[in-house]
Amino acid sequence: TIYLELKPEIVVSFDVAGRQRFLKATVNMVTYDPAVEAALTLHQPMIANAMVMLVSKKQFEQLQSTEGKETLRTEALNEINTLLEKETKKKNAITQVLFSEFVLQ
Repeated sequence: TIYLELKPEIVVSFDVAGRQRFLKATVNMVTYDPAVEAALTLHQPMIANAMVMLVSKKQFEQLQSTEGKETLRTEALNEINTLLEKETKKKNAITQVLFSEFVLQ
């Protein structure tokens, strides 16, 4: 099993009733293929951008629940696999997305 932490960590701001709120998340991707690890490292800027865009579409309140975090994790897995398939032609290149840090403030 290969774990690769996405750099930089994801930081997104939200406007909640006129008040600035933030999400800071550390995203880890899981694969079993060393070639995929190399692709993840090479394409980190593209993956980080995709994660920021994905999180930015969410409502802050959605991300506060366990269900909301799990939905985001599933959507992140699908988004990263779609990007990697375009770049490497490998389907389901990563098996999991894990949040080792998920701070809402």
